Amino acid sequence: MRALVVATDAPTVLGPPQGHWRYADWENLPDDGNVYEIINGVLYMTTGPRTFHQWIQQRLYRYLGIPAEDGSFGYAFTAPVGLLMPGCDPVQPDFCFCTQGECGHSH
Repeated sequence: MRALVVATDAPTVLGPPQGHWRYADWENLPDDGNVYEIINGVLYMTTGPRTFHQWIQQRLYRYLGIPAEDGSFGYAFTAPVGLLMPGCDPVQPDFCFCTQGECGHSH
């Protein structure tokens, strides 16, 4: 495996060269508190969100997620959650909402 180094102060992550990352590679990444995503074969890494970002997530859940769940028409999920969709890159969104039918759940 090759080492991926983006900048001199960036952490080193072992894996394939940029442009060749796949879901199987993503599954083997370390659980080090960073968020890793693969988009078009390129590995992206970010640190945890800041407090304002988390505040926004909480408001989305409070004003969209809870009413949707109470009304039985959708579900909201907040990070960390992996999102896998057929034909798409695996990502880890901060907030994800799906209707009841999309989630495969019913009440």
